[in-house]
Amino acid sequence: MWKTAITKIENEKIFVRGYELTELMESCTFGDIVLLMATGKMPHLHQGKLMEAILVSCCDQGPLPPSTNAARFVASCGVPLQAAVAAGILGFGDHHGGAIESCAKLLQEKVASAEKDKIDRIADDTISEFAAKKDRLPGFGHAYLEVDPRAEKLLQIARKHISPHRHIDLLQALEERLIQEKGRHLAANINGAVAAAISDLGVDWQMGRGIFIISRSLGLIVHALEEMKLEKPYKKVSIEDMEYIGPEEKEVPIRLEPS
Repeated sequence: MWKTAITKIENEKIFVRGYELTELMESCTFGDIVLLMATGKMPHLHQGKLMEAILVSCCDQGPLPPSTNAARFVASCGVPLQAAVAAGILGFGDHHGGAIESCAKLLQEKVASAEKDKIDRIADDTISEFAAKKDRLPGFGHAYLEVDPRAEKLLQIARKHISPHRHIDLLQALEERLIQEKGRHLAANINGAVAAAISDLGVDWQMGRGIFIISRSLGLIVHALEEMKLEKPYKKVSIEDMEYIGPEEKEVPIRLEPS
């Protein structure tokens, strides 16, 4: 027996979280529906607009990330489109696409245990906690950018459309202390900004990677299709890019048959 509180089909109608789907089609954006399905609640005012911005912000980052590489490599093998996209999605892990979930979990747990006016103290304690463990704080820094423009814009949109925003306040307090500690600009990246924004939207941290998958799947689809249309089949690594680090050549020992 299957049980679900998400979708019901009855009397020739489809209901999502209690709302008739055809009515949602007419009055809601995709951002509204993502929030409705993720939280079970119809978004208020401009919350859907913020979710739309979140989905746009993560849609693609070029062919450099490993997930896009994986999708394009597999696409070059002559597989159906969905197989190439699935290969890319399988690349979303703790080190790629997982920081949203990790950062949202941290922010939600810290804010839930905090008094309203103690954000600064929580930020200090969190920085000390991660320094003691010699762990990297998720959601900060970028491989190519000193300041992630997507994060700045998303946080600006979030402040405009939702209030209060205590998770965003904590994220920015952490950023200020990281800059002080490291002596250089270590800004929140898009993962941190998305983590804070979805947290203030009431989305559970366990949906963090799911939100990323919803958004980045679009990028994987168009990259895989571009590979199929424009590039030669069977993409491979050049032999010049391979370095052998195994043992030197050996002779295979002669094995005598038992008499």
